[in-house]
Amino acid sequence: MSCPARPARVVPITPTITRCCDPWAAATGIAQPTVGLGSLRNFDVPVPPLAEQDRIVTKVDQLMALCDDLEAKLRHRDDRAGKLVAAVVGEMVSG
Repeated sequence: MSCPARPARVVPITPTITRCCDPWAAATGIAQPTVGLGSLRNFDVPVPPLAEQDRIVTKVDQLMALCDDLEAKLRHRDDRAGKLVAAVVGEMVSG
């Protein structure tokens, strides 16, 4: 049995998903359950189609660029705030 070819955004926990996609279902042992390498090699991982993977990568790249821009703006703001404080203190000391 294989996992569904088209994964959902949120995979409901169903007996089918549990059987085909849960490595712990193959775990053995009582005190310290382990999953054997053979079970892991046969473990089906649902992967979105290549086109959707490309869309995900594009969106992540856009969001990372937005984060980089926000970080740069925060650094610039902090730099300006530091200069303002130094100017005010300098004016108070010399004034």
